[in-house]
Amino acid sequence: MTAGNDLQEASIDLAAVLNEEIEGARKERRAVSRQMLAKVVQIKSDLPAAEAMDYVQRYCDNESLPIPEYLAEEFAIPYLKVLAVVLVAVAIGVFYWAMHLRSAGKEAWPVFILGVLTCGIAVLLWVRSLEREATTRLR
Repeated sequence: MTAGNDLQEASIDLAAVLNEEIEGARKERRAVSRQMLAKVVQIKSDLPAAEAMDYVQRYCDNESLPIPEYLAEEFAIPYLKVLAVVLVAVAIGVFYWAMHLRSAGKEAWPVFILGVLTCGIAVLLWVRSLEREATTRLR
């Protein structure tokens, strides 16, 4: 009976080791893979590599770990900037269209307003991306 209890205690200890490693990676904002976790388990428990990898696979599948926050931030910042640049290009096209309408003697003020709104949204997105960059640098 003691061998089963020792194995159970060891597996609880390994779960704590994995939790510690994952939380440390989250705080340091570094990537961690199942292979890296398996190496940590292998070093700390003297398990063979295959068993350590199986343990990590089971642990990760059962815990269904979330995607780290830093990955979402890494992709969100460039996305906002690209969207802002695209909206500025659209606003320039809208202004060009408004100038053609005006030169043809038609009312162009609604189109000018559309261009200003589009440009304003682009500026808002750009500022939002700069705010996100500043908050990620502070972490």
